[in-house]
Amino acid sequence: MKKKKQVVTILCTCLSLFLLAGQWNVTGAFAKTKKTTPKLSVSSSSVLRLKEEKNYTIKLTGAGKSKVTWKINKDKYCKQTALKIVKKDKTKLIIKPVANGYGTILCTVGKKKLTCSYSVYLVRKTQKQYANKDVEELFDATLDGTVPVMVSTYVPAAGGKITKTGSTWKFLTEYKPEGEWVENFYNDMDNDDVMEVALKGTGNLAGYGGMYLDATDGIVSILAYGNETMGRLANVEYDDQSWIVYQDIRHTGYQSFMLYRFNGYNNGKPAQTITIRAEYYDNDQGGYTEDSHFFYNGTSITYDEFEEHLASFGLYGHKAGEPLTDEEDDGWQDDDDVGKEEPEDEE
Repeated sequence: MKKKKQVVTILCTCLSLFLLAGQWNVTGAFAKTKKTTPKLSVSSSSVLRLKEEKNYTIKLTGAGKSKVTWKINKDKYCKQTALKIVKKDKTKLIIKPVANGYGTILCTVGKKKLTCSYSVYLVRKTQKQYANKDVEELFDATLDGTVPVMVSTYVPAAGGKITKTGSTWKFLTEYKPEGEWVENFYNDMDNDDVMEVALKGTGNLAGYGGMYLDATDGIVSILAYGNETMGRLANVEYDDQSWIVYQDIRHTGYQSFMLYRFNGYNNGKPAQTITIRAEYYDNDQGGYTEDSHFFYNGTSITYDEFEEHLASFGLYGHKAGEPLTDEEDDGWQDDDDVGKEEPEDEE
């Protein structure tokens, strides 16, 4: 009887140990087959903006036993490679900026592809490089995609208001003007006794008067740019001062002229702003008449005062009954004339 009990006890113990062992193996099997999702420390929706010549690390988690490869791609507009790979393995990529440029970083984990964008602007190095050179050389480097531009922290908006935004920088090619940028004329557009450059191009942004660039202390900034929302860009002289104008005469029901006078770039914030406006929402004649409503800096003015203000700045509005033609010549060359040399006088 005792032997039977001992046998039963031994069998129960063995069975328990077997079940426990099986449970442990099942749990272990689940632990081995648990999958993790590969992830970079930099979000794919953000841009990695680098401005110092030092090492930067991008971490990778969740690779497991998958094969990991890293690749740096430069944008097709860039003439130079901006990043150098210092070290790479299954958990990280260490990079070092060596030039201005932008593109994408590609990490392949097994069959999964992870990407993040990057832009490099070595500000201090660029300033030193162009410190003792003519400003035209700095503008040329900006046009060919080797030097980025600072985007104004104060952006003119429709209605004459100045909106403050965060300071950013980008390359001109990011605007995708659907054509080539062309230098047109140099003028002191911000009244600091230093010439700025005007650019012309095609597309929505450049086609509305182009863009004005300022160079201060070796940094190129966007002083102004035309577009469909704000209107066509122009540069005029008034009372021995240079003014930047956004003129919109093609919208139904109103015409507006937003004028900005700068005392130096000052992060894109103008020293003085003037708005001149005509409203005729109940008029279907396509332009203003003597019965329209006119405003100067928000204050109601007469038709004659409106005309005088425009004339003093050398601006032109669209009167009802007159054909709507292209705006007056603002100094741009015809596209067909760009790059052509003037014929020499015959002796």
